[in-house]
Amino acid sequence: MEKRRRGKAAGAGGLSVVGALVEPLVLSRSERPCLMYYEVQTDAAGQGRSIQYLRFRNYYCAEIVVKRFVAGRAAEGEGSNEWRTVCSKQLMSDPNDEAEAQNWHVVDLGDAMARDGHSDLMRIYLVQPSMLWKRVELHSIQLFATDNPMASSRLRNNKARGGASPGGLGTSPRNALLDGMPRDEINESPADALMRSMSAFQTHLGASVALSGDDGGGGA
Repeated sequence: MEKRRRGKAAGAGGLSVVGALVEPLVLSRSERPCLMYYEVQTDAAGQGRSIQYLRFRNYYCAEIVVKRFVAGRAAEGEGSNEWRTVCSKQLMSDPNDEAEAQNWHVVDLGDAMARDGHSDLMRIYLVQPSMLWKRVELHSIQLFATDNPMASSRLRNNKARGGASPGGLGTSPRNALLDGMPRDEINESPADALMRSMSAFQTHLGASVALSGDDGGGGA
C-alpha cells in the first residue's frame, strides 16, 4: 500500500494533490476474466474538498469505471449503503492492440464526488476483455481537488466557457495535469495537443520577457 500525502501539484492549474491510500489491486479470483478494482480512501471530505480529477498511467486496461461509496441514512439500515457510478472512460480503442496500453490519462470526475454529500471512499474498476495481456493495472494513481468551493466554481465556469484556468491562458485543468508528461504517452485529442503546445509557448514567452526586463534593469 502506498499513502500519497496532500501537497501542491506543480503546474496543475491551481489544483492540489489529495491525500489518498490506494489499496492493492483486488481480484475476485486468481485468473481472468474476473472482477478487478482499486479501493481508494481519501481525506478530501473531512477537509471540505471535492475530488475533481483522477490521473494515472495505464497498463493494459481497456476501460475503467469509477464508483463512490454512499452511506445510507441510519434509519434505512446498513443495507441502504451503495456504490454509485461516477463515470467510465475507455482507455484503449482496441483491447487487443497495445498501441495505447501505457498512456497517461486524466479523468474529469465533474462534481459527482460531492453529490449527496462528500465521499471519502471510491473504487476504480478495471475492464479488459482481451486475454492477450498477462497483467492489467493502473500506475501512479493520483487525485486532485481545489482548496475551496469558490475556486472550484471558477475553474468549472472557465472550463465550460472554454476560457483560461489558473494554469495559464487557454490551459484547461486537464492539460495542466498532463504538462510535462511524454507526449507519445498521453491519450489526447488533436485539439488538446494544440492547447498544450500554445500554453507551453506562452509560458516560454513570459519567461523570456521577464528575463529581458531583468537584464534591462540591471544596468547602472
